[in-house]
Amino acid sequence: MPPVKDTIATLSTKLYDLLVGLESEDRRRLVEATMLLLGESPPATKPIASPTGSLPSRKSAHGGSGLSAMDFFTQKDPRNKGEQLAVAARYLEQYESLESCSKEDLKRVFSEARRNFDNGNFARDINNAKRQAGFFTLGGDRSAYVLSHYGHEYVDALPDREAATKVRRPKVGGKRGPKTARGKKK
Repeated sequence: MPPVKDTIATLSTKLYDLLVGLESEDRRRLVEATMLLLGESPPATKPIASPTGSLPSRKSAHGGSGLSAMDFFTQKDPRNKGEQLAVAARYLEQYESLESCSKEDLKRVFSEARRNFDNGNFARDINNAKRQAGFFTLGGDRSAYVLSHYGHEYVDALPDREAATKVRRPKVGGKRGPKTARGKKK
């Protein structure tokens, strides 16, 4: 590899000039393709600027790489308990590679994010997040919570509320037909 004559700042400026006219998705693809050509694996997630405009910290409280739980919650800005549970589950998926999580996992993420975890009403809150909001899959192990496809896409769309509301919501329950006097369908 030839020695680099330019400084990192100069190279960053040149790279910026090349990428500035492209759409966000095209920039991401170009950077990933370039890293692959260099024999390196592209980053699993793209860094997103925090509300202050600076890049987020890349070290989480549990020692892994990626956003801290607090930064992730700040970035996503969940507005209710169901959204908070979905954000915590998505954090566990994205930064700890957990496809399903337990109540203790969710509680730990809430603690790392410095959010209140309502232990006494957890069953109600997770049930609402499953059945009413559709953020978690139904069925399966009662102590393992799996973020649904809808929940995954909804959290990824946050903090853009308009984009989040455009995510196609699943049908949570079927509509039942009219019943006869004995309780049977016609």
